[in-house]
Amino acid sequence: RDMESTTLISRTAKAELRRSMRERLRVVAPEGRDRASRAICAQVSQLPAWRQARCVALYVPLPTEVDVMLLTPGLAQAGLPVLLPRYDAAAGAYAMVRMDPVGLPPGQAPWSLVPGWYGIPEPAPELAAEPDSALAAPDVVWLVPGLAFDRAGHRLGRGRGYYDRLLAGRRGPKIGVAFDWQLVDGVPAGPADIAVDIVVTDRQVVEAAGGS
Repeated sequence: RDMESTTLISRTAKAELRRSMRERLRVVAPEGRDRASRAICAQVSQLPAWRQARCVALYVPLPTEVDVMLLTPGLAQAGLPVLLPRYDAAAGAYAMVRMDPVGLPPGQAPWSLVPGWYGIPEPAPELAAEPDSALAAPDVVWLVPGLAFDRAGHRLGRGRGYYDRLLAGRRGPKIGVAFDWQLVDGVPAGPADIAVDIVVTDRQVVEAAGGS
């Protein structure tokens, strides 16, 4: 019963924090988001883990999320392949698809993507997904979105566990990216929640204590 009570408290705390963060995200001005995204991406590009990457796993941002697509010109210049998520309805989970390194001006997705789950652009269905063994390689660096992070690397997602399942068993560095106010004192976490190794905001870089 104690475990059930703890689980219920954790779920309630997550739901409240999730609601609060969504409300704040709704009022972020586009120019503020763009300015913070540039600062975050500049800090990410200086990380030793990023400089040592042989492959980078990105995400296609929602309008309220950090715009990691600003990193794609530099990745293209370095000739690094990029992995992007694509929803697999049959599996109820995300797969990662390898995209060739090409470049366009910052802020534009440099690939032909199609509308996917929740309307989020994703790689076309005819492109092959990367095998799980390739995703587990230690030189694949993951950029991870979230509604909130704490200094231990705990992450609050959007409530469906997609990224926790996607990140499970990955040995490469996991970098959470967020606006500075999304870094909070504590994020409720359970055994299935995957922590990140580093949290990068527009004002600071946090080496997380709870990353794997």
